[in-house]
Amino acid sequence: MYSTRSLSAGSEMGSSFVLESGFYITSFSATIFIAGFATLGLLLVTLLVSMAMMLQSCQNSNGGVIELRNINDDYSYCKIHSLHAKLNNLEEYNVPNICKDLALQYIKGGQYVRDLDSTKSVIEDYFNGVKPSEDGLDVAS
Repeated sequence: MYSTRSLSAGSEMGSSFVLESGFYITSFSATIFIAGFATLGLLLVTLLVSMAMMLQSCQNSNGGVIELRNINDDYSYCKIHSLHAKLNNLEEYNVPNICKDLALQYIKGGQYVRDLDSTKSVIEDYFNGVKPSEDGLDVAS
């Protein structure tokens, strides 16, 4: 802010001061200031357009429910494959890769030992209840 003395200071009207408000910047500074605003506006418009396109592509590509693969499905498949292999005398190299991973998990997780102990207990109970027949050739239960 600055004030200047009027040219009519020595006249009969008296002196008057003119008050001007504002700030002064060079043309180079004004150019940079306007270019910055233009760049900011362009970036905001670009961001708005890209967000709208991303939202539209997400709505179009995933319209349904996402189904995750369930470990129980793999277990059921491997159980059926194992039963089929036992019934048809298939070799172990025919086991699918999914079942190999589940078999390792089955053994290392301790379920194999628990199943083996349960089978052993059933066999012991059976043989503890079996009595030899009178002639010693057959077994009567």
